[in-house]
Amino acid sequence: MLKKMVLDISTDFLFGESIDAQTPEGGPAAERFLQALDESLAGWHKRRLAGLGSCI
Repeated sequence: MLKKMVLDISTDFLFGESIDAQTPEGGPAAERFLQALDESLAGWHKRRLAGLGSCI
C-alpha cells in the first residue's frame, strides 16, 4: 500500500497527473509500472555491485 501511495504522489508530481494506483481502475497499470520499476532497480543494483554503474 505504501508503494502505491508513493507511486501516486510521484506520478502526480512528475507528470501532473496521478495514475490512481490505489483505486481499482488504476490497479493493473500501477502493478505493471511497479514491476518494471523493481526490475530496473534490481538491474541497476547488479551493475553497481559489478562496478559498471557510476553513482550520480
